[in-house]
Amino acid sequence: MTGGPDPDCRRCMPWERVSSDNDMLNFMKRLIKIRKYASVIISHGKYSLQEIKSDLVALEWKYEGRILKAIFNQSTEDYLLEKEAVALASNCQELENQLVISPDGFVIF
Repeated sequence: MTGGPDPDCRRCMPWERVSSDNDMLNFMKRLIKIRKYASVIISHGKYSLQEIKSDLVALEWKYEGRILKAIFNQSTEDYLLEKEAVALASNCQELENQLVISPDGFVIF
């Protein structure tokens, strides 16, 4: 990817050169889909930030009955929570009734 002064500094990622089974491409597509779905919630919703424990943060937006939640684990330990429908996760595994967010992992639901 080239760079430089305007307009090159705003050039888009050349995704057409990336394989369609590329993990990063698929991750970015899912992230963009969440952003489009959640833009109104994030822009107009009530926002709360909760430090669950040291290095474990939960964000939540609520707007007109819609809720967007994200939990980020920057600790050195796994974090267990009740299983919910996951929109996007990294370093996270689903157990029967729980989600396990590993260190440096996150989940958005």
